[in-house]
Order: sequence, then structure tokens, then C-alpha cells
Amino acid sequence: MDIRGSKIFILGAARSGIAAALLARDRGGIPFVSDIKSEDENRENIEILKENRIEYESGKNSFDRIRDYDLLVISPGVHLKEDIIRGIESAGVKVVSELEFACMFIDKPIIAITGTNGKSTTTALIGHILNTSNVSTFVGGNIGNPLSYMPLSRESYEYAVVEVSSFMLENIEKFRPDIVVFTNISPDHLDKYKDYDEYKDAKSRIFLNLRADSPVILNRDCDELVSMTGRFSCKRLYFSRTNEQDADIFLQRRSGGIEIVYDLEDRSGSIHYRNNYLVGEHNLENVLAATLASLVAGADPSGIESGIGSFKGLEHRIEFVRELRGVRYYNDSKATNIDSTLVALKSFDSNIIWIAGGRHKGTPYTILKDVVKERVKKIIAIGEASGIIENDLRGVTDIELVGSDFQRAIERAFVVSRPGDVVLLSPACSSYDMFTNYEQRGRVFKEIVMGLR
Repeated sequence: MDIRGSKIFILGAARSGIAAALLARDRGGIPFVSDIKSEDENRENIEILKENRIEYESGKNSFDRIRDYDLLVISPGVHLKEDIIRGIESAGVKVVSELEFACMFIDKPIIAITGTNGKSTTTALIGHILNTSNVSTFVGGNIGNPLSYMPLSRESYEYAVVEVSSFMLENIEKFRPDIVVFTNISPDHLDKYKDYDEYKDAKSRIFLNLRADSPVILNRDCDELVSMTGRFSCKRLYFSRTNEQDADIFLQRRSGGIEIVYDLEDRSGSIHYRNNYLVGEHNLENVLAATLASLVAGADPSGIESGIGSFKGLEHRIEFVRELRGVRYYNDSKATNIDSTLVALKSFDSNIIWIAGGRHKGTPYTILKDVVKERVKKIIAIGEASGIIENDLRGVTDIELVGSDFQRAIERAFVVSRPGDVVLLSPACSSYDMFTNYEQRGRVFKEIVMGLR
């Protein structure tokens, strides 16, 4: 797309907005970045704009000047009020997401991964497998670098593997990935959407432009996902941990270990599963999804097996931190919803000291009662949601509230733990009451844990 001389209004000065601004400037456009946050709140990103002589504003959004622009690029997570949307539409300005803006300058195949849980690990694993198979692959989107950095790179990529959130899909118009992976669906972001149906509708937009022969990889074990996606036109391929009959790829547990068995139109076979870094049954689903996507993309089975075996997992996702005095510490700060935390709790048999809490996202914690009763010996509740956690799980196990003193929460876990215990940070909440993001929360957790003596 030729945008030379075009005036581009970019809404949001976080990572995606900055990447879009740099891409627009690189392709001859005239970007203007607008962010409601103050300059002090967003200093690091503002410095990038200054260094590249890109005009910006902080602390406000000057929508009154939108008529002067040719294109509006919206960053993920930016929600416009209806009156603003009507004003933009009446001004005749085209609106696209940063995801779609980046795709205007990409002519390589795109694998898009979405879902409620597991999408980051699946995205990273697909990228790792393809790169291990000597297929130069950009990995980004909602994980790592925004997609706008791909056309800015000097690297000659053959594939883009992109994690796609519901927020990123809200403003797409023509986005059509070559392969889609949909890991699962469960309630999330109910603090941002009016209800679960609206969240599912946002996720379903990934099907908007798919053709009848577009391959879509789905979790056969998630009944709601299968039902929800049944009305869309695409070529469905299923992965399953438990169902060999109705899946294109599945697991077989044998005396020699676990085999990944696949039976596709053009080839069939098996891949031996060996990985010492991924914890929990849920990661077997991620491996199946990534394997199937890699096979569809043309990767060789031997390269896939090598990629799976050398993949070390992702930071902040049931990440082993250390063992101290017989107690293992795990950082699962990425678990910002209850379903993610349920998966984490099920990854350990018992004796869990669970650090939970943060900013509540609307889903009751009562869903966790059974697994907490079975596996958690103590909950240490933190942040704004601590009182809600106590109320929802009262009487199920021992609960201690420590307010917003994050260090005290970890120190209390250290004091009450015994050899054989697992200390698990898996908040089931967003981080914004105490931290900038879940990454910062996870890093602080690890720093404190590594300082324990």
C-alpha cells in the first residue's frame, strides 16, 4: 500500500502505537500519535517518538482534528465511545487496527493464534519450530513485538506467526490469515466487555474474511469452541488430548513415552514427544496445536520433533524460578483470568501455597473451589481482589490477606512453606492495581524469590 504523504492519526502510544507510527513514517506517511496518558506515565515510548521526530500529544485525544487525516490506526485495548465512532465515520476517515495496518505491508503467509488461554505458548512454540526447521519466522503480535515491526525489519522472513487478542480483532476489516489456530474459549475480560457473548463475538471476528478452504485449527476437547465456530466457513482441523476418533492430531501414551499421531489429507505419521520444560496437561494441548499448525505450514516432522524438544517455555507462564529448602517456586503471572489459574493449579498434585489477587476482572472465584480444596494448603490473597477471593473461597482452605504488600505475600509463603510444597504465583487477576503489567509483576516476584535465604 502506498501511503506516501498520507496523514495518519494513531490512537494509543503503547508498543503497538509506537510500532505503527514508525512503520507509517518509514513508508512516507505523516504520523500523529495521540494518547490519553500523560507524558510522565508513558515517558519511555514518548522518547521514541521524540527521537524519530514524530508529532504526538499526551493527556488528551484531539478527535476534533480527525477530519484532517486520511487514516485512523487504533491500538489494541483502545475502546472508543459510540459518539466518537459516529463522529469519525461522519468525517469519512478509514479506521483500522494496528494489526491490519501492519498487514498492508506484508506479503508473506500469516499464522494467527487466538483463544482465551494457551495462545502465547502456542504462538512462541510454532515460531520456535519453524525457525528450528530453517524457516525464517517473525513471532509477535500480542506477544513480544507488534506486527508492524515485521515490515520494518531487515530480516527476510518467510512466515509471520502472530498472537491475536480480542482487542486486536475489534477493528479489522480485511485481515485474512493463511492459517488460524483457535486454542479454546472461556469467560475473560468481562471488565471490558458487557458480557461473555460480546467477548466471544470479538474473538469470532478472526473468521470474518476466511475462505472455505482456509485451514482453521480447533481444540476438539473444548465443546463450547466447537459449537461457537460451527457456523463459519473454513476448513476445520482438530487437535485433541483425549479423542482419537474425531481429531486430525492426538496423543497416544505408550510404554516408551508419548507419541503425537497425525492423520492429514496429504500425510500421516507420528512424532515422539519429549520436553523437560513444559508443565501440565494443558501444555500438551498447546504442543498439539503448534504441531498441527507447523505441519500445515509444511514443516518436516523431524524438525518439529527437534523444535518441541528444545522449547523452554515462556516467561511468566508456570515458569520454574528456583527450589529453596525443598520448596519449588513458580511464576505464573500471565494467569490474569480464572481459567488460566485453574490450569496452573491442576498442574500440581497437592501442597500448593497459592499467591492470588490483583485487580478483579468480573468472574467469581467460586469456580475454583473444588481444585482449591483438593490441592491448595493455603491462599495468600493480595491486591484489590483479596476480599473477593476471601469471600468466594472462605471455608475451602486457609486464607491470609496481606493487602497490597507484594513482598510480604512472598515472605509469608516462604515462612509457612515446608519441603515438598509448591509456592505458585497465579493471580487470576490483572496486575494494574499494583503493577504496570503482568510482566513487571512476574519479574518482581522472581527478584524477591531469588533474594530469599
